[in-house]
Amino acid sequence: MSNTSKGWRRKGSKFWMQMVACFPVLEKELIRQIMKAEGAKANSMTLEWISPRADENLEEYELKSRKLKERLGIPDGFWDTWKGTNLPFWANRQPQWDGIAYCKASKTLYLIEAKAHLSETYTQIQINMDSKRSLDSFEVRRASLQHTRKSFEKNNPGIGREETWWDGKLADKVHPGEKFYYQLGNRLAFLKFMNEKVNEISPDVENVKLILLNFADDYTLDDNSKGISLAASIEEWEKHYEMVWSEMTGSPSAPDNVLVINYSVKDVPVTEFERRLR
Repeated sequence: MSNTSKGWRRKGSKFWMQMVACFPVLEKELIRQIMKAEGAKANSMTLEWISPRADENLEEYELKSRKLKERLGIPDGFWDTWKGTNLPFWANRQPQWDGIAYCKASKTLYLIEAKAHLSETYTQIQINMDSKRSLDSFEVRRASLQHTRKSFEKNNPGIGREETWWDGKLADKVHPGEKFYYQLGNRLAFLKFMNEKVNEISPDVENVKLILLNFADDYTLDDNSKGISLAASIEEWEKHYEMVWSEMTGSPSAPDNVLVINYSVKDVPVTEFERRLR
C-alpha cells in the first residue's frame, strides 16, 4: 500500500526527506553521515531510492507492498510470524516509511524515519475501543512491541515501564509528564523482525538498518501555539535521543543497526529547490 497523500511538500520533515532523496547535492550530506556513522572507509557510496521518488509522485510504501516485493523479491508468507515462533508479527496494515533506500555495494536496506521537531517523536498507538477489529489489531502489535522490548530487557533489566512503548492510557497507568514512543517502538520491531529473517528476504539483502533522520534548524516550520520555534539544533537532537533511548532501552546509546543522523538544513536555500519543482 502506498501513501494516499502524494506530491511535493513545502515544509517540515516530509519536505526535507523528499529534497534529500531527489536532489543529489543534498543526498551527498546524508551519504557522508551514513558513512561516518558506519565507519566506512570507502570514498563513495551510492544509494538506490525505492521511495520517495519524483518519478513515482513521492509515494511512501509499506514494506509488504508490491513495490518492495518486486524490487527485493520478499517471498509470500515472510510477514506472518517471528522466526522460530508462532507469534504473529503485525496487523494487516503496516506503517508507511518516510524513505526506503538500498546500497548495492554493502547489500544494505535502509529504512528511514524523518523528523523535523522533537515533539514528532512522541506518539501513541491508535485504537478504537468500540471496534473488535481495532482491539485485535492492537493486541497483535502490542505483542510484537513487547517481544522487541524484552530483547533489550535481557541486558538492561532496569529499563522503563513497558507502556512507554505504546500508550499507558490503555493500562490506566499514566504518570504526569510521561511520554510515549509507539512509532519508534514499531520501527524497532520491524528492524528486529527483518534482521532475524534477513536470509529469507533476498540474496541482494544482507543487512537491514534503521536511519532516524532528524532535520535540525528547520526554518520552514511554523511556531507552536505559544509562538515558540519548533526547530531544534543538532545538540538538542543529540540530547533528546539520549533521553529517548534511556527510557525505552535502558541505555543512552542507539541500539544495534540504528543510525541517528542529525542533518542541519540551516544553510540550505529552500527557495532554490522550490523553483526547480515548478
